[in-house]
Amino acid sequence: MNIANNILKHSLKNVYFLVGTACGGKTTMARELSKKHGFIHYNDNWNEAHFKVWQSIINEKYQPHSANRKEIDWEIYFSRSVEEFLADKNDNHGSAEYLEFSIIELIKLSQNNKVVADVWIEDLDFLTEISDYGRIACLIAPGELIIRDYYKRDDHKDFTDCIKSLKNPESKFETQNELFRIGAKEFLNNAEKRNLFVIKRTEDSTVENTLAQLEQHFGLKSLNIEYTKDMSGITADMLTGFFAGWPNPPTAAAHLRILQNSYRSFVAIDRDAGKVVGFINAVSDEVLTAYIPLLEVVEDYQGKGIGNELVKRMLAEINNLYMVDICHDKELTSYYAKFGAYQSHSSIFRNYDAQSGLLV
Repeated sequence: MNIANNILKHSLKNVYFLVGTACGGKTTMARELSKKHGFIHYNDNWNEAHFKVWQSIINEKYQPHSANRKEIDWEIYFSRSVEEFLADKNDNHGSAEYLEFSIIELIKLSQNNKVVADVWIEDLDFLTEISDYGRIACLIAPGELIIRDYYKRDDHKDFTDCIKSLKNPESKFETQNELFRIGAKEFLNNAEKRNLFVIKRTEDSTVENTLAQLEQHFGLKSLNIEYTKDMSGITADMLTGFFAGWPNPPTAAAHLRILQNSYRSFVAIDRDAGKVVGFINAVSDEVLTAYIPLLEVVEDYQGKGIGNELVKRMLAEINNLYMVDICHDKELTSYYAKFGAYQSHSSIFRNYDAQSGLLV
C-alpha cells in the first residue's frame, strides 16, 4: 500500500521541518526551538535510538537496498573521484527506505505534540508535498564554512579518523571538500528555485538571530505567560475554552471551584490576553499520596511548552509525598515518562451524570 502525499501532509501538520546542508545549524536550532517552545526534537542522526530500531526491523522483502548493504572497503570507497561519488548519490534507495520509517515516527510523535524534525530530505519536491511552506526552513552553510567546521565536530570524528587512516588522506579530504562545495550550491539552488524559506549561515550568524528568524517564519510569537498557584486573582470569566471534547463539561464557575478546592493548583495566564490558557490540579491526603486528575492547555496555546511547565511546577510542589498518580490515555505514556513517571495499571469509576460538577 502506498500512502498518498496529501494524507501524509495532513498527518504531519504538527511537524516543523529543518533541512539543509551540513553545518547549517539544523541540530542546534532544532534543540533551541524544542527548549524554548516545548517541541519534541526528532534528530535524524544515525546514532540515535530510533535508527537502531530501524536496523532491527529491516526486511529484505520490503527494504532490499538497506538489507543488502555490504561491508564497505573504506579505502576503495574514499578513493573514488568526485564524479563517481555524485553518480552514486543519485542511487539513494537505501536513504528513501529509511525516510519511510522516519515519516511514520514523525506521525506517531506529532499526534499530541509539536515536533521539530532535524532530518535529511534531499527531495524538496517531495517535502513540499508533505508539508506546508510555512513549516519548512532550509539552513544552508557555504562550502568553505562546511570545510572549516565539519571535521572538527565530535559527531563527525569517526568519519574524519577513517579518512586519516587511509592512504593519501590529503587527496581524499580534497575530494570530500569539493563534494561539500558542490552539495551546498546545489541545495541552495534547489531551495531558492522552489521559493522555500532559506537562512544562509555566515561568519556573523548567531544562535539568537537565527532563532528569531525561524520563530518569525514559523509564526511562533513570544508569549507573555505567567504561572501561578495563587487562585485569589482568578475569576470565572478568565476560564474559557477548557474541557475540550467533554459532552457535559463543567461551567467556568465550576472550573474555578475545582481550582480553589484542590490541594494544589497551577494556572498559566496569558497576561496580554488576560485569560487562563492552561491549568493543572492535584488532590491529596497531605500525608502520603496525591492524584493529578486534570491537565489541559487550550488548543491555540498547545505545543508551546506550557503543559510541560505546568507539570514540572506541580511535581516540584508535591515532591515531598510518597505517591503521585496520574490516569491518562495510553498514547500519553511517553509524555509523562519524560518527567520520570513509569507505566502501571489502574481501574476507574465514572458517573457521567455528574460530569459537569453541578450535582455537587
